[in-house]
Amino acid sequence: GKYRTIMYFSYVYCGGHLALSLSQAPHAPSAGASAAAAAAAATPSSAQMPFLFGVGLLLIAVGAGGIKPCVSAVLGDQFCAANQPLLAPTFAAFYLAINAGAFLSTLATPALLEHAGPHVAFGVPGLLMAASTLAMWLGRTSYAHIPPAGRHFL
Repeated sequence: GKYRTIMYFSYVYCGGHLALSLSQAPHAPSAGASAAAAAAAATPSSAQMPFLFGVGLLLIAVGAGGIKPCVSAVLGDQFCAANQPLLAPTFAAFYLAINAGAFLSTLATPALLEHAGPHVAFGVPGLLMAASTLAMWLGRTSYAHIPPAGRHFL
């Protein structure tokens, strides 16, 4: 159903942000103590970085493509005849939140990039997406789960 689709593609989306953040992780010095060697082994090499970056972009594109068609439908599924008057204000708040988040990210991401580096600029949106995914999972028993009913048109 729609809920599982959102959850599965949210994991893909989070994985994309992880790959983007790792692709931009600073390199640890390779010489020195064993701690430095371990850190160097944990960070991607310069040859792996473009691959991880591409994988991250692909995962985010696939994740967003799976999530976006379903979120409005899941929100609409939460309404019945009894709470129909709340439908329009709820969708207005939903789209306001989406657009406010997009606006704020255009301000925050360049600031993070300048002050903390690209790994943080990619990592923070990934952490926020992971928090959103966790919130969706925690609310799983509260949502109306309407099973697919086939192709019924007007």
